[in-house]
Amino acid sequence: MKTNIANELMRDGSIEAYYTTRGECEQDAPYSGFNICHYTGDSPEHIAKCRKDLAEGFNIPEENIIVPRQTHSVNVATITALPLSEDAVENVDAIVTNLRGVIIGVNTADCVPVIMTDSTAGIAAVAHAGWRGAVGGIAENTLDAMIALGAEPSRIKVAMGPSICQKCFEVGEEVAEKFSGECVDRSSWDKPHVSLHTHIKEVLTKRGVPEINIAEFDDNLCTKCHPGMLYSARRLGVESGRVYTFAIIR
Repeated sequence: MKTNIANELMRDGSIEAYYTTRGECEQDAPYSGFNICHYTGDSPEHIAKCRKDLAEGFNIPEENIIVPRQTHSVNVATITALPLSEDAVENVDAIVTNLRGVIIGVNTADCVPVIMTDSTAGIAAVAHAGWRGAVGGIAENTLDAMIALGAEPSRIKVAMGPSICQKCFEVGEEVAEKFSGECVDRSSWDKPHVSLHTHIKEVLTKRGVPEINIAEFDDNLCTKCHPGMLYSARRLGVESGRVYTFAIIR
């Protein structure tokens, strides 16, 4: 692995998870640094180069890197064979697989990338949870897809990658009211601040994932706090690069 491409997020048996950083970049240039997101305005040449670097860094064919076109939906794609059909990962915000040697991931720039693994069953999943997807049930739908493939909630381990921390995630009351009180801080700032990470932990534990198996989010991975290392749409706008958080079953 090229250490300037990806940092390790978690390991669960034969399953590894990573997130990309911008690397050397111009902090205020929206696409400067490593980016493989193909639908937010970056040049095809830059995306292709970064994708090639990732494939070489992990010693896999480029076609084994799965990059969905995300739409803040609650749609999950289960991938059990390659090659994929042309539309297999269009309008998809989570991927579940049991294939070895395949990278599955999601692109984010403030939303929460959620890694879920069951190494005993050999199943990995990655979900994209913005506030809309979070309240809509993307984490629950991803869990259901894993179970359908043979995973057990009691064995599932969870980690959340680079995303906006609660102190940076200011929202209107119309958004805050969609979350439980444990997820919202209405006293520290003039407007409510939401922890998407707390919400994800809540919904997964209610569905049988042991709380001890869910890693606490590391605020050092806040996208808005660290613009020189991570892309943040709140800082750069939606037409910018993305962090790619991904899993691979070895």
